[in-house]
Amino acid sequence: MAEVALRGSVDETLQLALDVCLGIGAFWVTPAGTVDATVSDAMPPEDGLRRIEHLARDCLSHPAAAGRDLFWNAEVSTEADTADRCLACVVVPARVGEAPAGLLGVVDTWLPEPDEAQRAALAALAAELAESQPVDGGGPAGTTHGSGADLFAPEPANGPGAPSVHPGTGAMATPTVAAVGPCANGGAPTPGPVDGLALDVLRHLPDAVVVTRGDGTIVFVNDRFAHMVGRTVEDLAGSDVRSVVSASPGGAPGAGGIDPGSGHRPVRRLVVTGRSGEELPVTAVDVRVGGVGGVGAGGGCFVTVLRPAPSAEGCSAATRIDCVDLVGNLDDGVLCLDGTGTVVLSNRVADRFHGLAAGRTLVGSPLPDMTGLCTEDGQPLTAESHPGLLALREGAACAVQLVLGGDGDRQQHVTVTARPFPVDGHRGALVVLHDSTNEWLEQRRLTQYALYDPLTGLANRYLLLEELRRMLLLLGRQGGAVALVYLDLDGFKQINDEYGHDMGDEVLAAVARRLRGAVRSDDVVARLGGDEFVIAHASTGDRLPDGDLVVSRLRKVLSAPFRVRSQAFDVGASIGWVSTVRGEEGPDALLAKADRAMYLQKRNRAAARRGPT
Repeated sequence: MAEVALRGSVDETLQLALDVCLGIGAFWVTPAGTVDATVSDAMPPEDGLRRIEHLARDCLSHPAAAGRDLFWNAEVSTEADTADRCLACVVVPARVGEAPAGLLGVVDTWLPEPDEAQRAALAALAAELAESQPVDGGGPAGTTHGSGADLFAPEPANGPGAPSVHPGTGAMATPTVAAVGPCANGGAPTPGPVDGLALDVLRHLPDAVVVTRGDGTIVFVNDRFAHMVGRTVEDLAGSDVRSVVSASPGGAPGAGGIDPGSGHRPVRRLVVTGRSGEELPVTAVDVRVGGVGGVGAGGGCFVTVLRPAPSAEGCSAATRIDCVDLVGNLDDGVLCLDGTGTVVLSNRVADRFHGLAAGRTLVGSPLPDMTGLCTEDGQPLTAESHPGLLALREGAACAVQLVLGGDGDRQQHVTVTARPFPVDGHRGALVVLHDSTNEWLEQRRLTQYALYDPLTGLANRYLLLEELRRMLLLLGRQGGAVALVYLDLDGFKQINDEYGHDMGDEVLAAVARRLRGAVRSDDVVARLGGDEFVIAHASTGDRLPDGDLVVSRLRKVLSAPFRVRSQAFDVGASIGWVSTVRGEEGPDALLAKADRAMYLQKRNRAAARRGPT
């Protein structure tokens, strides 16, 4: 069968990325800083696009932007009134060959770890955007002019002036479709590399997708649609979509169950018929695409996304009771608010999280003003700042991390997510409370391994560079100075050689404790590996830090012998330092300068010990 691969505008691809991760916005930023962005209805377009554009450009300077792995970033400064409204993003770097082509990001106020399917889909979409970037020939990379995969601009889906807005232009991105026509010998079509990636994304979407010609002939279905109707992809190829999809009672079918004269993307009720004749109500979103060579020439084609349509109609009382029992026995807390903020549904776990004793319920009352739930900084959660009421007021999904009772490891950590949810035809809110204590402890353990040296507990190289990057950013905004002190222990190899590495490790841990005690609490002390340590210091005002004074203090704390297992060790150090008041150098360059300063000191001290020759 002939296949149709979405190879549309940047806006269409961003919308796919947004849908894959259920975010509130998405962006594509090129190495030159050009940003394309889209936002959902969950936030105002002007404000959202401006903040996403700033966040996208900030991602270009992230340490992981030059790599190949997915990474996270967040707003450094924000106009949001609370920290939990700050924007965060998960970002996938894309390349053409070895050259960086751009970053694809999905934005929300809180982003969980993407699963394998989401990672694969984002990587495929990033690769598609990378291949579409302009090259020396003037066209998109990977485009072969004059081939069977010509690009055509479809008709606007929402009529003049509708949907996708790009930063600074207000212009709608024109969608495009690439048709993969049959081979010259009549065999199966051969998608190009970009088409193949897009097709792979379509095939693995959780929603059912069917593409038809104007006369209703099926030209593409994904596995989800084939499973829904109980037939194979091959069996559906070339058949009439009306044999498996029809209008629900009261609906008005058009060609292939689509209404060609609708002029917009309607969300409508249809019925899918399985092989055995059973009928499944579905909701359908229709997209009309302009004429595509070999697929919908003359009349265009239709892309339809179908989802099962949950409905209480015809649901038996027993089924409804089972649903209530199911919610009541979930391990997560679930509550629902109506438009006035009154709790209309709450299970036992949600009641407990809000401080109610067994046998009492929130149902029928507003959320309590005070509960045992607190923010991560220890502030009690008030009803006014409850995520459920935030979702109700703002009409946008939100997520926060809360704690319940106790101190330290005795605290119970709770992830609370809330989103708008219709109740009796009006806006309500659905809230889910998940006990994330085990996940929090595991994340803390992984963070400790990822950011800290396991032997000394000091920051590792990655955390040092991140903190140094933050200091330099603040330096550019607020002024002041940043100093970097680099230490290399003298004679440490001899300790390892004579007493063993376990003794050497204890000496390093003791050195780390003294260094940490010799500096300010907000200074960053790091072990880079072996016997090399670095201290990063930021100061306000115009006066440079007195580096010689810092070096003198460090030499003093290292001068006393280190006693380990009844053995006394004298440990000296070669110390170099650099500082900057301009912040023009990056963290790596500043660290390299401090390294060179340290080796100069080491060389001078060695020459002084040898004396004149």
